[in-house]
Amino acid sequence: MKPFSGEIELERILEAQQQACEPRVSDEQLAREYALMMEQTYLDAECLAPDICPPTRRLFKGDKEAWVYEHGNIAELVFVTRD
Repeated sequence: MKPFSGEIELERILEAQQQACEPRVSDEQLAREYALMMEQTYLDAECLAPDICPPTRRLFKGDKEAWVYEHGNIAELVFVTRD
């Protein structure tokens, strides 16, 4: 029997309830994993040559930077760290 437009099939409700009860990664763990991923994303500024290919913009935050290279409607972000 096809459900009415406002009804949800019982099967889908049971599936959603089961998924809601499954253990999930905590926000703290997700934040830790994100921070680790970002650390692996940063490049060492000494390995790059900004004088040969200067970024369009540079954004600073402590010892880290984001270099923006704009190419028309496309922009590339390069995350850089300085030691």
